[in-house]
Amino acid sequence: MLRQRWGRVPPCERVRDMELRPPYALHKRMPQSLEQQWREFKQSKLGRRFQERYERPRRARTQASLVLRILLWFGAAILTALGIVFVFIPGPAFVFFLLAGGLIATESRAVARFMDWGEVKGHALFSWSRRRWKSLPAAAKAALAAVTLGGAAGIAYFSYWLWFG
Repeated sequence: MLRQRWGRVPPCERVRDMELRPPYALHKRMPQSLEQQWREFKQSKLGRRFQERYERPRRARTQASLVLRILLWFGAAILTALGIVFVFIPGPAFVFFLLAGGLIATESRAVARFMDWGEVKGHALFSWSRRRWKSLPAAAKAALAAVTLGGAAGIAYFSYWLWFG
């Protein structure tokens, strides 16, 4: 009787008949979507990945995009806050800043350009250091590893001394 009068399913019947699962079966589509986005990101050209990631959502706006954009900025703020905390205590602050930058790059062209610039420079630095490492003799590699471990131990000791006196 209610269906005849309303012309569609009234809200009270929709709630009663609703299954306990996320709306629109997002739980089934999300992993495929994330996997597809990662594939597209990896296939993009070096130095253009973040800008292409920025431009992709601009072409396909949806109703849920406002909620997702708000969640994205909220997630980036949390990652940035964690990065700031890990700057002052030993931890992977750099990783959190990179993740936050990647999230913000989907909403800001300037950040996307900066991330692409950093990716190109980082790739060049990594390639240069890998070539240098391969050309070093074994004794130099051992000495460099010892200096690096000694520096890490010194930083750990200084951090301990600073915090616990």
